[in-house]
Amino acid sequence: MTHEKQTLWVVIPFYNEAKVVGLTIQALAAQTDKDFMTLFVDNASTDGGAQKVHQICAAKGVRFEVINEPRKGTGYAADTGFRYATSHGATYIARTDADCSPAPNWVEKVRAGFEGGLEFMGGRLRPRADSIRPTLLDHIMLPTMVTIGVLYGKLFYRGKQFRYPFFMAAGGNMAITSKLYEQTGGFKHASIADTNEDTELAEKVRTLTSRAKYRRDMVVYTSIRRVRKYGYIKTLRWFSDRNYKGEVDVR
Repeated sequence: MTHEKQTLWVVIPFYNEAKVVGLTIQALAAQTDKDFMTLFVDNASTDGGAQKVHQICAAKGVRFEVINEPRKGTGYAADTGFRYATSHGATYIARTDADCSPAPNWVEKVRAGFEGGLEFMGGRLRPRADSIRPTLLDHIMLPTMVTIGVLYGKLFYRGKQFRYPFFMAAGGNMAITSKLYEQTGGFKHASIADTNEDTELAEKVRTLTSRAKYRRDMVVYTSIRRVRKYGYIKTLRWFSDRNYKGEVDVR
């Protein structure tokens, strides 16, 4: 799709997400700040997901492009998307996932952070009510798991090389300037099971700038399907530096 030049891009890697990506697109269509380009990166899907993206984005009036990354892995797909966005005029890049729904003011908050001088941001994740409805226990346990993950990070990811304390910056809710992204070397090219490319990128950022912040007002609702499949403990072990080595690709 041809497009006017945009400085803010939203990158969404996806693999076989045809059943869930519709809610993501609806959330992007409902943004209070609509001055952005959405880039979907098809990571060799086999379920017709790209066609679904085209259909729904066109129907909802979302400004978008779809590109392909045949090498399987979230690191590959995310890096390809970020570099494509940068080469096509992006100054700022936000990332979410195809099973996530950004809050209506998400882009507005992302832009405000950048305009306020930030170079990197992580935001708050809350359970998404899609085909898997979160229970009361989910609403209690998911924030608890995030808190434990942050405490783990503060304990094990520290040192004189870091310019600010560890905070959570999950791939489903992060944003970075294109200049800083290039300085980090980008997301590691690896599969979802082998490495936490989000944490690795965030740790590189901590050595390069202090203009970073965890934004509680930057909210994304995320699917709980991994929790449903593996349970709270295994999911927490996986997020804590991939300590759970079982099958983790729930897509």
